[in-house]
Amino acid sequence: MKKRIFVTGSSGFVGKNLLKQLQRETAYSVFALSRTEQMSPSKNSKFLQGDLLAGGDYEKHMSSAEVIVHLAGMVNINDSVASPAQTIDERTSMLFRILEIVRKTEKRSLIIFISTDRVYGKTTKKEVDETEAPVPIEPYTASKIIGEVLLKTYQLIYGIPYIILRCDSIYGPHQPKKMFISDMIQKMLVQENVAVGDLSVKKNFVFVDDVVQAIILSLRLPRSDYNQIYNIGGKQASLADLLNIIQGIIEKKLHKKIITHFDPSLVRQGIEVNSFRLSIKKANQRLGWKPTVSLDQGLEKTVDFFMNTKK
Repeated sequence: MKKRIFVTGSSGFVGKNLLKQLQRETAYSVFALSRTEQMSPSKNSKFLQGDLLAGGDYEKHMSSAEVIVHLAGMVNINDSVASPAQTIDERTSMLFRILEIVRKTEKRSLIIFISTDRVYGKTTKKEVDETEAPVPIEPYTASKIIGEVLLKTYQLIYGIPYIILRCDSIYGPHQPKKMFISDMIQKMLVQENVAVGDLSVKKNFVFVDDVVQAIILSLRLPRSDYNQIYNIGGKQASLADLLNIIQGIIEKKLHKKIITHFDPSLVRQGIEVNSFRLSIKKANQRLGWKPTVSLDQGLEKTVDFFMNTKK
């Protein structure tokens, strides 16, 4: 019997990349839920259109799944600051619906939840492991921490297992346009003079294929490694470092010169994280995971994607 995997947010950034990999796997039968249009079907995947906030026919497939990979929800930090109630309410309500569907069935599906390195945002340590106390620094991060608490509560009371993957900033093909890397790439592809904000900010970046691999490895974990948090960390770089790499790739590919200029209106106020690295020792030891795509390789793959798509 193939293991039944249910994926929410399957037409989103990580969802699209995960579905591509799952469609290559022969051990899984995949049910993919999205509010919008889906990818092309394959022999081992069934695509469902629906809304986690509204309920629907998808619930019967979710209730029979061995694993639910929860990817649905808004991911833009600035949008969450502008609409905090909507961000927290929507993300919490989505997870509540999943937990309640699982609670009402005999099958105790494993829930894989994608969290964020931003929960460590105000740490003063240079490297943090999973024992570091999470602190909300804006509504998006608050919604992730609430989600983690809900998972732990339902596990304690109802025996619903979970795996939480706290990921560095994810980048790669299909990344939303408003994110820094995809925004800069798309602007540089069509402009010669590009406005930028504060480039001194340092963040940690992990390529989407490496995150997908962490999810795949989580599907294979024994139950003894459930109910755990795993850091999924990548490469630390300043936004200036990223910009220089992206600019060099695009200038070489398009044989043109790009100029950048500072625009103070593009500076985010008060919600940047401190500089730190994620310890991936636990993920390496238990998941057998480590990042395999370098920053230069990942950025070139991302540039190639946006050069070859009309998105």
